[in-house]
Amino acid sequence: MKWQWHFWLLTVLGVFILHLTVAGNIAIFQSSPNFLLLATVFFAVRGGPVRGEILGFIWGILSDISSTSIFGSQAFMYTFIGYIVGKLERMVDENKLSAQMVLVLVMSFLNLAGLAFFETLFTGSAQRFKDSYGFLTPFYSTLLCPLFFWVLFKWSALFRRTDLKVKAL
Repeated sequence: MKWQWHFWLLTVLGVFILHLTVAGNIAIFQSSPNFLLLATVFFAVRGGPVRGEILGFIWGILSDISSTSIFGSQAFMYTFIGYIVGKLERMVDENKLSAQMVLVLVMSFLNLAGLAFFETLFTGSAQRFKDSYGFLTPFYSTLLCPLFFWVLFKWSALFRRTDLKVKAL
């Protein structure tokens, strides 16, 4: 049980720090991959709706705190996406590359549409979505999806092996 808490704490903080530090540095046309959304989709499709909702909410709140968007909008969208993807847990073959990429692409566009909706609802304009190359973000995230999912899969497997070794001692 102790190792499980370490895994989740390191995963949540690691993905968030990766998103803050790396995503902006690998931006193409002012569009960067959404590592928080990728991680939410990965853990939701493998762990179900509850895990997807919890992690989506945590990463959404952290993202809201560190950004200039409407507070709570990203937490809501990541929670919603975690729930939707989690409900597809047994219906989607998460090991198939095409399934991963389609899921990430659709959820990325849903995320952008939801954030634009909240921006329009509360500020009266979604101008910041019109002025940038934000529409490229879903495609960029989709391209990085296989690599990111592989890294998260290996990270999870590494931690499970460590947990088993500790229990065997």
